[in-house]
Amino acid sequence: MKVVDRPPGRDPLGRMGGALVALLLAVVLSVLLAALAASQVPGSYAVRAYSYFGLLAWVLAGAVLLFRITLAAESAPFTMARLAKWMISIWLWPLLLLGRRRARDAARTPDSRP
Repeated sequence: MKVVDRPPGRDPLGRMGGALVALLLAVVLSVLLAALAASQVPGSYAVRAYSYFGLLAWVLAGAVLLFRITLAAESAPFTMARLAKWMISIWLWPLLLLGRRRARDAARTPDSRP
């Protein structure tokens, strides 16, 4: 196994440490929130278990997608505001993707004003 020494400013994990901490805490809190929400679903144990699985898949898909999107831009240190932003983003990730797609489509189409 080869160990590579990198200069302090070139370590990729060190550069996105704040984003990783916020992401991991947001995922842990979202998993707990998904369990709490699924426990309130009326019905049998199987219905609650499937509800939890669906919410868990939603949260994990959102976390992976958002981390891939913001990987290059995240370099700020961890703050509670960043944690809140990640928590909200993990649950509302389809809206963020829709806004991103609309912005990309608007940039591609030429302005039709005379």
